[in-house]
Parts: sequence; C-alpha cells; structure tokens
Amino acid sequence: MVFPSNDLSEHPHSQATPRPSQIAVLLREGIHAVKAGELDKARTLLMQVVEQDEANPKGRSSESAWLWLSGAVETDEDRRICLENVLALNPNNSAAQRGLAKLGPAVKGPQPEQAPTEIIVRRERAPNSPAAAILYPEKQIEEWRWSKAPELKQAPALEYQAKSSFDDIWNSAKGICAYCAQEVEESDRRCPRCQRNLIGIQFHYPQPSTSLYYLGVLTLSLGLQFMIQVGLDVTLQAQAPIVIFDGLLTVGLLILAAGVYLRRRWGYLGALVASSLVLFVSFIRMTTGVTAKNELVVLIGTLLPAVHIITSLLGILFSIFRAGPDFEIVEVRQVARLGETLRLTGDLYHTGKSFADKGMWAMAVPYWQRAAAADPGRIHYQRALGEAYARLGFYERSLDMLQSAAQATVDPETKTEIEQLVQVVRKEQAQRIVNG
Repeated sequence: MVFPSNDLSEHPHSQATPRPSQIAVLLREGIHAVKAGELDKARTLLMQVVEQDEANPKGRSSESAWLWLSGAVETDEDRRICLENVLALNPNNSAAQRGLAKLGPAVKGPQPEQAPTEIIVRRERAPNSPAAAILYPEKQIEEWRWSKAPELKQAPALEYQAKSSFDDIWNSAKGICAYCAQEVEESDRRCPRCQRNLIGIQFHYPQPSTSLYYLGVLTLSLGLQFMIQVGLDVTLQAQAPIVIFDGLLTVGLLILAAGVYLRRRWGYLGALVASSLVLFVSFIRMTTGVTAKNELVVLIGTLLPAVHIITSLLGILFSIFRAGPDFEIVEVRQVARLGETLRLTGDLYHTGKSFADKGMWAMAVPYWQRAAAADPGRIHYQRALGEAYARLGFYERSLDMLQSAAQATVDPETKTEIEQLVQVVRKEQAQRIVNG
C-alpha cells in the first residue's frame, strides 16, 4: 500500500492489534474531523485506521478511510495516492474513479519552487460528503496568492480556466464604467462606449436615521390632527374659508409626510414650512377661544390648538437640528469599485444585485466576485457572476464560471437552468464573432 507524503506514514502504530470496534470509532472520529474542517486531526485518525486495518485480517475500513483521507490531504499528489489506494482495494469504487478523472493525468518531473516573496492565503472548508471531498477538492481548500499584500478593497481572485486580457480589469488602477466596464479617464463625465452619465447623485448617508422617521411621524400626526380640526370646524359652523384652509392644510401635511418618508427634499422643506404655519395659526386660535353649547366640543376646541403647538414645535426642532443630514445629496462618480464596509456574503450578493437591477453590471461584478470566492457552495452567486460577465461581453469568463457552477450543483432544475444559460451565452459569443 502506498502512503502519501507529509510524513503521514510515520504516525505511530498501536501497540496491540485493535478490535474492529476500535477501528470503527477511529474512522467515525476521522470523518467527523474532516467535516469539522480539522484536517490535521483527520489525517492523524484516518492514517491510524488504514495502518491498523491492514494488521487486521478481516479489516474492511481502509477503503472508506482512504476515501475520506483524500479530502483531508493538502496536495493533488497526496490526493491521487489516496484515490489510487481506494481503487487498489476496490477497483469498482466509482467515487475514486471520478476523483482521479477530475485530477487528470499525473504531472511528471520536478515542480517549480514557489517564489519566496509570494503570500498564500488558504481557507479550508468541511466537505458535506465523501463524494464532495473527492469530486470537488478545490471547493474544500481554497487558496489565493499575491506577490504582495492586497489592498482591502480588492476582491479575492477566483481560479478560472479561461485566461484573457480582462482578468484584472476590476483591479486596474484606472476607473471603469459601472455599466459596461469600459476604461474611463478621470475627466470623463460620460462613458465613451455606452454614453451613460458617469456622475450620479445619491444621499450623503445611504441609510436614513431614526430622526427622519420621527419627523415623518410628527408631520403625519399634524395631518391627522387637522383632519379632526376640519370636523370641529364643521361642528362649530365655522366660516367656509377657515374650513377650506384647514382641509387644504390636512391634505398638504399628509402629502408632506409621505415625501419625508421617501426622503424627498421637497418633503423635508415643506414639512418645515407647514410646521411653522401650524404653529402660527395655533397661537392665534389659542387666543380666540371656542364658543359652543356642548362642553365636550369646547374642551376639544381648547386642547387641540395646544396639541398642534407641541407637535409643530417638535417637527421644527427635528427638521432643523436632527433630520437635515438625511436629505443631503452628493455627486458620486459611477465607476466599478468594491465597497469596504460589507463583510457577509449575503450582503455582498444583494448589494451587487441592487446594482444589476439598475443596469450597473460592471459595478455588480466585484461584489459577486467576493461573494463567490468566500462561499463557493452558493451556486446562485456563481450563476449571477457568470450572467454579469456575459452581459459585459466577457464570454470566455462567463462560460468558465457557468460551466463550473453547472458541474458543482446537485439540483437537477438548477443544473438545467444553468446549462440553458450556457447555450445562450455560446450563441451570443458566436454572433459577436460573426459581427466582428
């Protein structure tokens, strides 16, 4: 039996021949260690299984141990040895056959040494099953290499079969159009290719503060209060101009409350003006008093202006001192770059999707690159990235990503959908070639 490298064959043997039950325990613990991502521990336990199982004439655990061990070793050479040992024990093991086919032919001759200045970042993932460890070993151990430490805003590079001139376009020092990925100069206000406006407008603070919602509630409250005021005017048989004024103020306040909620600047300025007008009118009404036979009507007519004054004062204070920054608008240059505040893959994916919904496919790509690199098990991340590449005309990269996703997925419906998308991309690529 051939043992892999990394001194795996040097683990100490047990002093006594173990019982089958002990080997089963070691195998179970080794498999659990692989699933938990504790690969050093897994290698130690699984090597004990194969060594001790060989000493047991009735041992039958080596085949499973070698199969799982192939998912715990670090190099393709060791993985190949493990799979060959599986086939030596059972030539009909289909998982090992597929694993060796995926690894391809063995590389002969000495391997080039790694540059001493190269930085390698490794991320190990626990496989879901022996088949996952065999068929998709690159999904269990991810590796990124840089000749120097990367900047924070760079997305980890994915490994692709296709190599072309656009591999590093999103890490270029030059800006690229958020819509079509065309390189643009700092002085360009429109993209030279798609003619889209490169200068966009957005809120200075993307997320609204609680002060904005307080202002919206206060404005809405004033509108509802004046709805009651209109009913009081009708009860007191007030003059028609007063009823009309209060009715128009009610409608205006309700519209302004919606404008505040939607972060419209006219809503903010209108709420400030309307609150000031309500404050002035309510002070006048406080001095005139209410005359009616019904004591309840008199009570409501007396208290309602006071409530108007308190609500409008709070609205003015929030408008001037708290909610103003929520309506500040700034110009931004719409070039594709990755924000540095997002960490969760779900946030990265949905942020990219929000850009794609606006037609900013080049802006979506770096977010989906980071999401797909951090969580390759999420097939829809890879599918979205493949679609984005196709829409931008990077067909080789798109096909590479989509074919990889189709191979990795186990859901027949998803696989069919991705394969259909691959055919569409191939047709578009052929059409592009024909059109020159």
